[in-house]
Amino acid sequence: MGKTQNKITKNISLVLEEIQKTITAVGESGFLKILKESREDSELTYQNDVSKIVIKIVAKEFNLSVKELLYGTSRLNDKTHALGVITLILISEFGFKLKEVSFVLNKNNTNLSRYKSEVENYDEHHPLDQKRIQKLHSVKHQLKLYKENYGQRTS
Repeated sequence: MGKTQNKITKNISLVLEEIQKTITAVGESGFLKILKESREDSELTYQNDVSKIVIKIVAKEFNLSVKELLYGTSRLNDKTHALGVITLILISEFGFKLKEVSFVLNKNNTNLSRYKSEVENYDEHHPLDQKRIQKLHSVKHQLKLYKENYGQRTS
């Protein structure tokens, strides 16, 4: 075997060893989750850290992949509500301008404004809106926890 083949074999062994260590530490499902999240993070290339976190939390809460949320064409889910929640949170809690959110999400200002208005006008007495309100509260709670944990790690 040549040097190149030995190096390739050694690198493959190292990769498999790290995979085994990770599976031992977090389990098979945890390892698969890590791989999936790493792959989905590639869809967030142009976003800053704040918007990445908001997008990931909202996508998870609405049971959408980041790719589907940002680039998907399906209309069979709550994607527009998820985009409205992202828009509302980035504007109201992080001081983004609608134009900046439009750039981050690569969506039209007018549509994002409409989605945001829908979120702001949820009817707490309507069954579908009640579920959406719960999701909005859950997202805000997760962001609060993230801020608290991130603040502790950076202090």
